[in-house]
Amino acid sequence: MKISALYDKTPSTGYGRMAAEIVNALEGMGIEVVDYNEKDKNPYVLFMVPPHRPEGWWKGQQTILLTMWESTELALEHLTTVPLFDTVLVPSDQNLEIFGAIHPNTKRFSLGANYDQWHFTERPKAEPFTVLTSGKGGRRKGIDISIKVFKRFRDEIVKRGYPHPRLIIKSGVTLGNPDPDIVLLDGEVSAEEEIKIFEQAHVYLGLARGEGWGMIPHQAIAQGIPTILSNAHGHKGFSQYGLRVSCGYIKAETEIVGRSGNWWEPNEDEAYETLLDVFLHYADYADIAEFNAYKIEEDLTWEKTAEQIVAALKPEQEVTDEWIVCPQIYLELKVTQPIDCSIAGTTFNFRPGNSYSVTADVKRVIYDSGMLDPACIDPAELAHYKALPAARPIDERIPA
Repeated sequence: MKISALYDKTPSTGYGRMAAEIVNALEGMGIEVVDYNEKDKNPYVLFMVPPHRPEGWWKGQQTILLTMWESTELALEHLTTVPLFDTVLVPSDQNLEIFGAIHPNTKRFSLGANYDQWHFTERPKAEPFTVLTSGKGGRRKGIDISIKVFKRFRDEIVKRGYPHPRLIIKSGVTLGNPDPDIVLLDGEVSAEEEIKIFEQAHVYLGLARGEGWGMIPHQAIAQGIPTILSNAHGHKGFSQYGLRVSCGYIKAETEIVGRSGNWWEPNEDEAYETLLDVFLHYADYADIAEFNAYKIEEDLTWEKTAEQIVAALKPEQEVTDEWIVCPQIYLELKVTQPIDCSIAGTTFNFRPGNSYSVTADVKRVIYDSGMLDPACIDPAELAHYKALPAARPIDERIPA
């Protein structure tokens, strides 16, 4: 069997890391996986990208869209593209519900981690007690909530006579109020360096407001870190292996580029109380985390992911010369700072002063980064945008 695959080959992105592992697992099953080329007419095409990324395919090719979404409503551009694919694979029950509403052949699949790299590791014995949080797109990743939870936690344990803890933030965010107990790692690191950063952590905070999956907290659990995470969206596919925090709802802040619905708002008090309890009873929680590290490695593997993809394939059909166009919706983008990045497999080089036509997912990523120029916002949405916290330092976005 041969499958053509379109995917992000950037290993530092969630889509990129996921796709590389899936390709390896499919090849481990004896399947030939080749890069997608519009000229090829392979009977199976696997798109591991946002649904509006493909340009099209040949009629008769069986198209499998492996994708995800991070809010309660699909964007408008999903409605024009998702129904065109033969099969849609998504990683969570929440995604199964919203994608299934517009595509009857939507199935859920599970995701793994590279357990050769991300495996149980003894937690550090030395001080300071270290809390870690991470992720691109700080606001959606809930890094502002993690900062607030950490500061409450620090104040409480210092009041009780314990040494100052430390918060490591691995993210490209800015802090308006530098704090001696908060370490910001905002540069790119190698896979080996990333693992070593996680090995310093006593606790991981994964308080994301919206995730399609949640690669980073999954890896933290696999390493044996007691992981406090929002019990919603993509996290619910593996949150049982961590310490779950309930969530309410908050308006998703990306409606400036189209309908988004809501994000999930983790309960700050629950997260704080859980972090404090982990600190006060650390040996017990470390034992539970060790058990869950081995359990998640057993239960959620890339081999199972590959098997689920193959099980979703239908018999081959005759591929014709008729080209099926996947419609694209483009939005204007302007930026406030130079940006060189890869988004869903495409490399972009944006410069201030220029205007670009991009798909909505790209504009959302730039919004998330805090570098979106308000000049490219529809005037009707401009007041809404200015009221949003995206352009302010991450620790100033929610009042204390």
